[in-house]
Amino acid sequence: MLDFPRAESAKCIIQQDQLRRYIEIKQSDLPSSVAAKKTREFRCPPREQMNAILGFKTLTDEELEESPCREELRAVLMDFHDLLMVKAKIPAIVNAYPSSSLLQESPEPESKGVMSKVLAILSGNKEEAPEPPAKEPIALDSADKFKKVLVNTIVRWASETFIENPILIREMFSLLLRQYNSIGELMTALEKTYVISSNTKKDVETLWLCLSKVRALLPVQMSQEEEELMRELLWTLVNNHIFFQHPDLIRILRVHENVMAVMMNTLGRRAQAQNETQAVEGEAAQAKEKDTSHEMVVACCKFLCYFCRTSRQNQKAMFDHLPFLLDNSNILLSRPSLRGTTPLDVAYSSLMDNTELALALREHHLEKIAVYLSRCGLQSNSDLVERGYPDLGWDPVEGERYLDFLRFCVWVGGESVEENANLVIRLLIRRPECLGPALRGEGEGLLCAIIDANKMSERIALQRLGAEAEGVVPIEHPMPAGDDDEDYVDTGAAILNFYCTLVDLMGRCAPEANVIAQGKNDSLRARAILRSLVPLEDLQGVLSLRFTLSNSSDEGRSDMPPGLIPAHKQSVVLFLERVYGMNNKDLFFSLLEDAFLPDLRAATALDKSDGSESEMGLALNRYIGNSILPALISHSSFYAEAEAHAPLLDATLHTVYRLSKCKILTKGQREAVSDFLVALTREMQPAALLPLLRKLTIDVSKLSEYTTVALRLLTLHYERCGKYYGSSSNTPGTASEEEKRLTMMLFTNIFDSLAKMEYDPDLFGKALPCLSAIGCSLPPDYSLTHGYDDELYNTASCAEGPYKPAPISTDEVQLDQDIVDLINKFSEHYHDAWASRKLESGWTYGEAYSIEDKMHPRLKPYSMLSDYERERYREPVREAIKALLALSWNIEYESMENTSAGREQLHRQDTVSSCVGVISLGGIEIPVK
Repeated sequence: MLDFPRAESAKCIIQQDQLRRYIEIKQSDLPSSVAAKKTREFRCPPREQMNAILGFKTLTDEELEESPCREELRAVLMDFHDLLMVKAKIPAIVNAYPSSSLLQESPEPESKGVMSKVLAILSGNKEEAPEPPAKEPIALDSADKFKKVLVNTIVRWASETFIENPILIREMFSLLLRQYNSIGELMTALEKTYVISSNTKKDVETLWLCLSKVRALLPVQMSQEEEELMRELLWTLVNNHIFFQHPDLIRILRVHENVMAVMMNTLGRRAQAQNETQAVEGEAAQAKEKDTSHEMVVACCKFLCYFCRTSRQNQKAMFDHLPFLLDNSNILLSRPSLRGTTPLDVAYSSLMDNTELALALREHHLEKIAVYLSRCGLQSNSDLVERGYPDLGWDPVEGERYLDFLRFCVWVGGESVEENANLVIRLLIRRPECLGPALRGEGEGLLCAIIDANKMSERIALQRLGAEAEGVVPIEHPMPAGDDDEDYVDTGAAILNFYCTLVDLMGRCAPEANVIAQGKNDSLRARAILRSLVPLEDLQGVLSLRFTLSNSSDEGRSDMPPGLIPAHKQSVVLFLERVYGMNNKDLFFSLLEDAFLPDLRAATALDKSDGSESEMGLALNRYIGNSILPALISHSSFYAEAEAHAPLLDATLHTVYRLSKCKILTKGQREAVSDFLVALTREMQPAALLPLLRKLTIDVSKLSEYTTVALRLLTLHYERCGKYYGSSSNTPGTASEEEKRLTMMLFTNIFDSLAKMEYDPDLFGKALPCLSAIGCSLPPDYSLTHGYDDELYNTASCAEGPYKPAPISTDEVQLDQDIVDLINKFSEHYHDAWASRKLESGWTYGEAYSIEDKMHPRLKPYSMLSDYERERYREPVREAIKALLALSWNIEYESMENTSAGREQLHRQDTVSSCVGVISLGGIEIPVK
C-alpha cells in the first residue's frame, strides 16, 4: 500500500498552492479579460486541473515559466513520484535509492536474466542462456520472493514443449507482463477508483446498505409494505451526504438506472390495472392501489430530479430516458403539491440549463409535448371536474406545465436556443389549440382574458373569506379543505398563469435583435407571427392594471393578492421588449406614466419601517429589479430632451430614490436602483436635482448600508458637474448660492457622520471618494456664511453654562376677529399641506394609527377634525402671529381696488421710509422697509 501520509502531504501542498494563486489573482488589479484567462484553470473539471499541474515534465523552459506548478512544488512532486516508483518496485528507481526504507534489499538488474530468457523463447531458441556469475544470496521480502518464484515458474513452463494451448500461453505472458508493469497497473486501477474521505465512512455504509436493499427489491412484485420501504430507502439515499458531495459515484453505481427500473415497473403495473378495471371487483381496493402507485412514482421522480441537479454528467445520463419520460408526462400534473415530482419534471430537469442537451432535442420530442398541450386546449381536466371545479372546456392547469417545459427547451443560460425556438413557434401555429381560447381564431384577446381571469380570482378570494361583493353573482367553485391544502387550485389564477406563461414562452422564442437586423426571412416571419398573436395595445393594457395591495398585518399570512401578481407583468414586459421593443419615445413615456411609475410607488408603499418582509413586496422588487429598471436604463437616452415630461421624470426620480432606502432590497436590486438613478441624473440638468439634494443632505447625516446608493449618486454627480459648482461667479449656467450651500452641507454631514461611527471598510470606501468629489467641485475660497440657516441648525452655543430659553413675551398682545379668522385659514392650509405630503408618500385614512400599514386617522378634511385636533394646528400659528405683533409688526388688509387685494401684508412701525422689497412667508407677502 502507498505511504498515505506522503500522498496526503503532496495533495495538501497542491491545494494550498492553488488557493494561493487564486487569491493573488483576485486581489490584483488585472483587467477582466486577463483575470478571466488566468482563472480559467480553476473553472475546469478536476481532471483537467490535475493534468495542467502535473504535466510539467514535457514542457520547455519557456513553457515552464507559464506553468501553474512552481519550481518548489515540482521538486516535491518529483520526490513523491520517485518514492511511488520505488514502492512499485521499478528497478531503475530502486537502483537510484539503494538505502530506501521502503525496501529491505535492492534486487539486481534483470536485463540479462529473465528478459533474455523471454526473448530467447519468443525467437524459438529453447536453449538456456548463459547464467550470470554467481553472487551472494540476497535477502528478499515475501512479495519479492513470490514474484521471483512466479517469474521462474512461467519461464520454465514456457520452455517446456507440453504447453501448446494459445489461450494458456497468452495468459501466462499477460501475467508475466504484469510483474514488470507496476505503473500501468496503478493507472488502470486508478481509473476505476473513487476516493472518499474517511470522515464519511458512516455515510458510505448507509449508502451501500440502502442500495443493496433497493436492488434486492427490484425483481420482486412489491406489496404496499415493500413499496413504503422502497420510498423510505430512496429518500434516505437523497439525504445521504454522498449523494450531493459525490454525484459521479451515484452515477457510476448506476443508482439512477435502478430507480428508473422501479418507476417503469410501477407504471407498467398501473397501466395493466387500468386495462383490467372492469374485471376487478371492489372500488375501494382499486383506489387504494392507484394511490400507492402514484406515491411510488412521486418518490422515484423526486430522487431523479435531485439526481439531475447534482451534475451535468448526471443530466446526460438521464437524457437517455427522455422518450420514456415524455410518453408518461401526462400524469400527476393536476395536483400542485406534486410539482417537481412528476415524470415531466424529471424530463426538463434532465436538460435544464444545459445547452448541449437542449440542442440534442429532436422534433419528435417537442411534438409529443405539443400534442398534449393541444389536448389541454380542447378538453377539460377530468380530475379537477370530478373534484367540483368548474368545467371551462379546456385545461389551463396542465397546459401551463407543458408550456413551462417548452420554456426550458428554448431558453438556456439567459439566451434563446434558436433552433428550438423556431421549432416551437411552428408547432404552436400548426396547433392553434395550444394558444388557449383567447388567442386562437376569434378569441377575445390577451387583455380581456387577463381581466376576466383576474376578476374571477378576486371573486373566489372573496368567497374564501366569506364576503360577498355587492351585485356580484357567486361563482360555483370549491373551497380549500384548510390553510394547508396544497392541492387547492384557484381557477382564475390558473388561467392567468397559463396566458402569462404562454406570453413568456413566445417572448423567449422571439428572434434576437441582431438576427432581425440581418434581415433573415425566418426571423422576420417569426416576429410578424408573434405580433399578430398579441397586439401592442393588449400589452399596454395589461401592464397598466393595478395590483391589489393588502393592508393585512396578520403574522404568518401571505399578503400576495389574488389574481394578478408581479410575475405575470414580468412575462409581459419580456414579450414587449423582445417582440416590439420600446424604441418609440411616446410609447416609452406612456408606459412609464401608466404602468411602471405606479408599480414603483406600490413597492415603496409596501416597505415596512421595522424591516419585516412582505411577500408581495419581495415579488414587486423582483419584478422591478429584473424588468422595469433594466428597461428604463437601456432607454436612458430618452431623458436628455424630455422637457415636456419633466414632471414625470422628477416624480420617477424621487420615487426610485425612496425605493433605494427600502430595507428588503437585495444587493442586486439595490445596484439596479443605483444604476437607474445614475443613468437618469446623468441626462438631467444639475439645477433640476435641487429638490433631491435637499433630501440627500438629510439622509447622509447618518450613514448606513442603506445610504450607499446616495453616496454613489453624489460621487458620480459631482465628478461630472464639477465645473457647474466650481464657478465663483453667479452667472447663468452655474450653481446658485443655495446649491453651493447644500453641497457644503453634504460634505459636512458626511464627514461628521464618518467621525461618529466605527470603521466600516465598505462604507468608508464609498464615502471617501464622495467627499473627494464634493470637495473638488466647490470653489477653493467658498465657505458657509452665518445666516438664518446657520443659526437654525447650529448646535454649538456661545454662552457658557446651561441653556436658558428666553421666548418673546406675548402676554399683552390682543388679537381681533380678523386676525382670528386669518389664524383659522392658515391652520386649515397647514393641515392640507401636511395631508398632501402624507398621501403622496402612500398613506391612507384609517381609524387607528399604524406606521406599518401607513394609516392615519387625521387624513380627512379640516372641517371633520375634532376641536382638540384643530387646536393643535391653531396654537403654533397663533403664537407665531402674536410674536410678530410683539416685535412691532402689524397685519393690514389692502383695499379691493389694489391688484393684490385680499392678500395680507406685514408692516413694521419703526420708520416711514418706502418699501424696497417683499418677503413671501407661507402665502403672505411681507414688504420690507
